[in-house]
Amino acid sequence: ASASGSDDEMLRTVVRVLQQERDDLLAQKEMLERQLIEIRKGGNTAPAMLRDLLMRQSEERARLEAERDQLRAQLTDVEAQLRALGIEGGTSALLTTLASLTDERSRYKAQAERAAQERDTLRAELQRMRDLIATAEEREAKIAALENELRRLAGDREALARQRDSLRQDREATQSEREQWEALRTRMVAEMSALQQDLEAALYNYKRAAAERDKLKEQMAALQNERDKLTASYAALQNERDQLLARLEGNREVLQQLGAEGIGTLKTMIDDLTEERSELEHQLLRAQNQIQQLREQLDEARRKLNAAKQAPPSAAHAETLEVLLSMAQELRTPLGAITAYVDLLLNESVGLLGDLQRQFLLRVKANAERLATLIEEFVRVVAIDSGQVKLHMAQLDLSEVIDDAITATQTQFLEKGITLRLNLPNQLPPVQGDRNALQQVLVELLSNAYRASPDDGEVLLSAQHERAFRPPTLNGKPAEPAEMVVISVRDFGGGVPSEDRARVFSRLFRADTPLIPGLGDTGVGLSIARALTEAHHGYLWFESERGQSSTFTLALPVQAPKAG
Repeated sequence: ASASGSDDEMLRTVVRVLQQERDDLLAQKEMLERQLIEIRKGGNTAPAMLRDLLMRQSEERARLEAERDQLRAQLTDVEAQLRALGIEGGTSALLTTLASLTDERSRYKAQAERAAQERDTLRAELQRMRDLIATAEEREAKIAALENELRRLAGDREALARQRDSLRQDREATQSEREQWEALRTRMVAEMSALQQDLEAALYNYKRAAAERDKLKEQMAALQNERDKLTASYAALQNERDQLLARLEGNREVLQQLGAEGIGTLKTMIDDLTEERSELEHQLLRAQNQIQQLREQLDEARRKLNAAKQAPPSAAHAETLEVLLSMAQELRTPLGAITAYVDLLLNESVGLLGDLQRQFLLRVKANAERLATLIEEFVRVVAIDSGQVKLHMAQLDLSEVIDDAITATQTQFLEKGITLRLNLPNQLPPVQGDRNALQQVLVELLSNAYRASPDDGEVLLSAQHERAFRPPTLNGKPAEPAEMVVISVRDFGGGVPSEDRARVFSRLFRADTPLIPGLGDTGVGLSIARALTEAHHGYLWFESERGQSSTFTLALPVQAPKAG
């Protein structure tokens, strides 16, 4: 192939040189014809022109001879090169060789094209085989992953089967214990019913005996009164009889004695009555003294209670609160680890999850988040009760605080399809407060509205600047008008019953405190919100329309920005 290319290049060089020589000869011929015409036309100037022409022809001849010699030398070199290549016989042999080489080149080119096609086919087949191998490897990897998953699921199934058996045994044991307890309870209920019947019968007999006793006492008192009356009448009649007999007999001494005895009996009766009256007066005085002592004890207890409410917490109480806060901090650490591991499992970082496993893990995560919320509320309650709430006061833009609160609760509203409608001004005046505390207050209000609202409902959030706002009277203390920022959150959860409105801002975590219909808060959120609001010298209250809606309003005093 390299020899054929060199021959083609040499042939093209020879042809190019011959064409150039022909062109030069044609140009010289045309120039000579023009000069000949000029000589014929020139007349007297012909000899000079002829001399010039001859001179130029001589020069041109010399140049052409030099070029001829050069071409001859080149031709000789070309012939030598051709002989070196094995080509003899001149131009015809060269053309024959070139034609043969051209045919061979065409044949080799066709073979090269066929080889290229075969090569492309083989490359395509190789790529297809590689793709098949990659697909097979991927399929094998998937099969291996599925086998691992099946083994893991088999292990999980065995573990679940063991747990099921254990739970079944526990259930059977619990069922047996429950049956025993039910039998014991039935027996105790029967015994209690019998005892209740015996008690009712005894109580009935006791009441009847007491009634009969009271009746007998009344009858005895009446008989005693009748006896005393009869005794007095008998004594009076006997005295009168003796007086009459004494008068009839004329015995003056006996008459005086009988009169003295009658008077003595009367004096005795008067003394007895006087003594009873004195005893009753003493009893009344002792009762009055006891009442006065009880009143003094009650006043002293009230004073101690008020002093305990106003006094700072004692050292023991403060130590107890510190222990509670430490316990809350200790609870956060394992809870954070639980949440992190649950997130790791949900992200399938350690293996694929089944639907049932994912459902269980989501429940664990939801309860862990609920527990974290309860711990945070517990810490806030302890801090508020102990007076350890520390506010970092700074000048705030309430618009940014409202935006942060909306962002924090946006996911909750999306879960229930609740629309949050805003009515906010372009700019609110700055206030002095703790950013985290005020954001927590707004988050509590929005969360309460979210919980109270039905699915696909709506919540209204509005804010405005009032230059002379008078908050409602709270705790019997009227408030003076002041420049405030008023923020309202309205939900359409049916409103709060009038009999439960006094408990809205109380703590609802105790078992003996029932939940309030129409209220979303189920713990201490609103209580914490009011405490934080009052720490900012603000006001938090609510208004409710039964069966319609509830509106919680937050009013914060405006802090004018300082110059400079």
